[in-house]
Amino acid sequence: MRIGAREHRSVILLGAGATRGAYQGIGPAKIRPPLNADFFKVARKFVASAHGSAYRGPFRRIHTFIEREMRLRRSEEPTMEQVFNVLFISKDMPKIFSQGGRPREAGFRREIKDFLRLVVGVLRYIQENPRHPLNVNHHAWLVQHLDPGDTLISLNYDTLMDNALIREGWDPRIGYGFNARHKVRHNPPAPTGGALVNLGDVLLIKPHGSLNWYAKGTITSYESVLLNRPPSRIIVSDVPRAYDIVAQRLVRFFIPPLYAKFFANRFWRALWDTAFRRLTEADSLVIIGCSLIESDFHLRAIVGRALAKRREQFSQVIRVDRSEEVQRRLKQFLRGRSKSGFVTFPTFTDFVAAHSA
Repeated sequence: MRIGAREHRSVILLGAGATRGAYQGIGPAKIRPPLNADFFKVARKFVASAHGSAYRGPFRRIHTFIEREMRLRRSEEPTMEQVFNVLFISKDMPKIFSQGGRPREAGFRREIKDFLRLVVGVLRYIQENPRHPLNVNHHAWLVQHLDPGDTLISLNYDTLMDNALIREGWDPRIGYGFNARHKVRHNPPAPTGGALVNLGDVLLIKPHGSLNWYAKGTITSYESVLLNRPPSRIIVSDVPRAYDIVAQRLVRFFIPPLYAKFFANRFWRALWDTAFRRLTEADSLVIIGCSLIESDFHLRAIVGRALAKRREQFSQVIRVDRSEEVQRRLKQFLRGRSKSGFVTFPTFTDFVAAHSA
């Protein structure tokens, strides 16, 4: 990645804060890309909008689950991760998690489908309505500063980074870090009019999956799909589909915010292996909107192992996050890992502006 006058073989780690930092609020309610902590606050605004009216039923059922089965009061706003973990546990414990009456069968519950549908709906709405701070397309800017050998590790489900890469000539059949030559279906985003950069050997690794990946299975067998399947199809388009491809028994392939990350599936394991290797080989590290909080223990452990295995310090470490608490956490976690210390930017826009002069 070209940082200043130098080129670095870089790993860029993108969390939910990267999407949040690249988009302003949409509509009168200022609907913004959600974070784990405020997902339900964002979702509540979304379903109150005209565009989100189709998702009011799913939101209402999830909210009922939170109040009646998680026993949380209205003043206690849970995180996305908290709700989905309890919801996933509850599906196999119907005698404990029920609203009375005849217990349902173990193994699935409708609210899981509702939750996944709501996540897709909110993220599609964000992607359909680009509102960039200072009219700067942050993802496109990032792509234009990449070099061969760079790696993007995105923990996000959206396809904003994917599409920005494709518009510059990146090939999703080989660029996701696994062989997808016979899986990609193209309806590609409009190109910029000529590749501005050489994206050979640039990888976009998405170890939590993606809204445009599909695997054989159904929503009722979702856990088994995530545990055993690779993606069967990747659909490239400006905006991800709203629904699964039911007629062909293809279900969307991304890992919900669960503590268990399905590492027994060799597909997910191979993506993390590639991310680990690229982290050990990179010259520089850029972390955008990823807080490495303690509950992200799998991510912290894998990044930590890569840091321990490295033979040399990074030539540069860049942190992009507004929170002083997050900045302190990252500084402590990465202490002694940079030859030149740390460069910190409070926002994605500040980072772009500093390197656009």
